[in-house]
Amino acid sequence: MAARLSRQSLLEKSRPALLWVVLDESVIRRPVGGPGVMREQLAFVLHAADTPYIEVQMLPFAAGAHSAMGDSLTLLSFGNAPDVAYLEAWHSGELVEDRVMVARHSHRYDLVHARALPPEASAALIRRVMKEYETCAAPDPT
Repeated sequence: MAARLSRQSLLEKSRPALLWVVLDESVIRRPVGGPGVMREQLAFVLHAADTPYIEVQMLPFAAGAHSAMGDSLTLLSFGNAPDVAYLEAWHSGELVEDRVMVARHSHRYDLVHARALPPEASAALIRRVMKEYETCAAPDPT
């Protein structure tokens, strides 16, 4: 939790990091924590996407299979250092520094990005899913 909040602070500085994220639709459809938590999380994503430093795009289910299925890929670019890729699975993470491999992962991201919805359509999808969570009944505590 502390690490997550620390990373989030990078986006709140006077000169924040630039963030461009493509989220698979499953991320917003799977109700982790219940409907209320999901609405709050999606509202946070929409608010963040409203800033000039953050771009959020959704990869809809209609895009079908894609080259990053099952992976979490983070590409990091630095002003005066080589780019790196970070691959994460449920049980491990791997930092990739080899330029050829980073280029391959960057190409994978480009392919996914090309199939994603534009930012405005992505925001509209997120808002539709938020409305669906508003109509969900509270889970039965028994």
